[in-house]
Amino acid sequence: MAHNTTILNSVREQTLQILESGDIDGRGVDAYTLAIDLKMDRANVSRALNDLWRDGLLIKFQGKPTLFLDRTLVSEYHPGFFIPQTVAKGEVLSNLIKASDNRKQPDRAIFLEELIGADTSLREIITLAKASVTYPPYGLHTLLCGSTGVGKSKFAHCMYLYKKTLVSSDSAIPFIPVTCHSFSDNPKLFSQQLLGLARDVVSNKSRRGFLDAAKGGILFFDGIEYLSPASMELIASVITKNYYNRIGDTSLRDIQCMIIASTTCKSSNDSIRILAERFPSAISIPDLEERGIHEKIELIIQLFSEEARTIHLPLKISKDAISCLAVMNYTRNIIQLSNEIKAACSRAYLDSLSNHCRTVYVHLHDLSHDLLSFTDSTINKQDLVRHILEEIPDQYIELDHNGGSKYLNSFKSASSISETGRQQLLENRLSMDIESIDNIYQTVVNNIARLSNCRDTELQAIKRNIYPIVFQIVIAQLQKRGKFEESKKHIHLLYGILLHITNFLKRADIHLLPDPNEAPAASLNSFPEEHQMALDIMENLSQIYSCYFSNREIDYLASYFAIFSNWITTVNLGLLVICHGETIASDMVSYALKTIYDDYIIDYINFSSTMSLKECLDLAVEKATQLNRGSGILIFTDMEPLTTINEYITRQTGIDTNILYPVTLPLLLETIRQILSNRSDFSLLTPASQTHSTRAASLSSQEAFIQNLVDKVISKTTVFLDTTKAVNVLEKCLKATLMDFKIPYSNEIAAKYLCHCCNMLERAIRGETWSYSRLNGFTNENHELMYTVEHKLEYAENIFGIKIPASEIAYITEIFME
Repeated sequence: MAHNTTILNSVREQTLQILESGDIDGRGVDAYTLAIDLKMDRANVSRALNDLWRDGLLIKFQGKPTLFLDRTLVSEYHPGFFIPQTVAKGEVLSNLIKASDNRKQPDRAIFLEELIGADTSLREIITLAKASVTYPPYGLHTLLCGSTGVGKSKFAHCMYLYKKTLVSSDSAIPFIPVTCHSFSDNPKLFSQQLLGLARDVVSNKSRRGFLDAAKGGILFFDGIEYLSPASMELIASVITKNYYNRIGDTSLRDIQCMIIASTTCKSSNDSIRILAERFPSAISIPDLEERGIHEKIELIIQLFSEEARTIHLPLKISKDAISCLAVMNYTRNIIQLSNEIKAACSRAYLDSLSNHCRTVYVHLHDLSHDLLSFTDSTINKQDLVRHILEEIPDQYIELDHNGGSKYLNSFKSASSISETGRQQLLENRLSMDIESIDNIYQTVVNNIARLSNCRDTELQAIKRNIYPIVFQIVIAQLQKRGKFEESKKHIHLLYGILLHITNFLKRADIHLLPDPNEAPAASLNSFPEEHQMALDIMENLSQIYSCYFSNREIDYLASYFAIFSNWITTVNLGLLVICHGETIASDMVSYALKTIYDDYIIDYINFSSTMSLKECLDLAVEKATQLNRGSGILIFTDMEPLTTINEYITRQTGIDTNILYPVTLPLLLETIRQILSNRSDFSLLTPASQTHSTRAASLSSQEAFIQNLVDKVISKTTVFLDTTKAVNVLEKCLKATLMDFKIPYSNEIAAKYLCHCCNMLERAIRGETWSYSRLNGFTNENHELMYTVEHKLEYAENIFGIKIPASEIAYITEIFME
């Protein structure tokens, strides 16, 4: 390492001499000459030069002998031009530098107004930046202060783009960036580069400086704290006088550019104070953690969008991964966040290559160890992240290959809704005028779905607005019919109907007399028991409020109670409860064990503030392995970043898993009862965060059809396969696939899938799988469908210890395309 530094310094000294001569073509430092000068072994020098070249510090001229120049110094002598790292044999460096001025393709322009936080945390500093840029004649010199990685360079470039919009002419407006670190130990070189030379000693020609090159535009000094005191004093003098002269020249030149400088130091810091005081405008860019969770999540999505454009492939990022990234504290701000996202995308991209998938999925297992191990006891931050992500209905944030997404446009408006506004929105949905509704039943279904996602804060707000007398009358009717105990397990749904009745009583246009032309209540025939309960409730309230409830109001109440009673669908699995907090999960499981005495498998994990996410994931894998008895695991959890933990467990263990969230104690108890009664199936589960609906299909008829299929078809076409085991495994794969494709289960598709796949399993076990004549073309056209089919068959692969080839996956995929 010390030798490399010595060699680099020697190359820099000779590069400086070559640059000052004005002739760089065909000149450089070779290993043989350098070894003699430094009295070192030629092989070691050659190895060090190539190491420095690979690190991007040197320019390598191919040929014999191989020559090297210091790339940083050449870049500083030719600001605004691309300096190649390698010059092929026969090429001339000066020609490449000149040609790069026309070939440069700048990144997509991002303007000040497009910066995340332009209307919130960055609003004031953007206004100040615009004022500085527009000030005549060339703008106010501006100092940008901020911690490492907050985006000072990007902000300076945005100021430059804003300056360009102010000029109506087609004349070029230069932006000259200067990396101050390159001049930290060479104030003489800096002064020559800043001011220029009246006449070069060697070439006998004048040479422009940074101030000349930036004429009419912006000169940006990146990291002024790295400059020597003499260099800082020179800049301070130039700013104060507002003129300069080239070295060796007595004629004065006015400064005809705007100077912007950035620093990680505060302007009051002694090391830069003298220079900082000379800048008439100073802008402090806040740290990432100071800008709020809304902006942080929006920035995360934007950074993923940039990665999608880079790899030119669609991205799907799980909300758990977004949550984990949002909770982390980044000491190096945006640059550290960006690096974490790039690393995650690289791991996910490798997975996509292995799975022959054109969509890159980013999950928890793609995140770094530091992210998964990070712990934060700030509950408010975790709650904010969860609340923001709840506004996004999908499980994945989807970005197309150009980085486009509906979330990029809608996130700001969605995330800007305050908690109070969200509560008001929910309450408004529950206080509609029934007379204006076309489909009462569907309206009830939608409202119950919304209430199933109700937060604690919203629930408390709803409770405060319910009339006590309404609560008493409705509860009395439920108790009379023996339904109160069941109803209070889902108190958020009960509060929903209580609020609806309360809002009806609050309305000014409440009915005082019946309408003689009113249609009869439809619920009398559809839900006779619930219809009578609605009548009894309304009769009691009518006596108190002297009002009349229309038949449509009766229909709404009857429909609500009917759907309410059939709301929960359940599963048949071993259970693992994982919740945030010190004792929430253990308390739930303890209560369940004390309440329901029977033979069922259950365990818990308390995801406490002292436990990292990686520790939680590892423990979940261990417990899932212990709980699994061959039927898979159902996981109950409360919120991000745990809502896709089932995918992580399945990936690590091969165990079939599914997930329910947000978990409540009533939901847990009811699920256990359904498991014990053996009345439902694992893959028919609809997560609690989605709309719940009554399943019309009869499980017994499905089971009868499958058994008949096994006896009369599958068992007669297979040789050695355990058909009962195979069909049980493949049924789970099928139903999981149908859920992903949003295709309803049917006996027809089950017959095709099970018959084909049972025979396919035998072929795979024997190693005699079918080929597919147009596999490449089919894969290119249907890669996402194939990926889903293959992913859902991983359970069968693990059970039977096989690998299903792409050719067989193609045949199975065709089943779902018919």
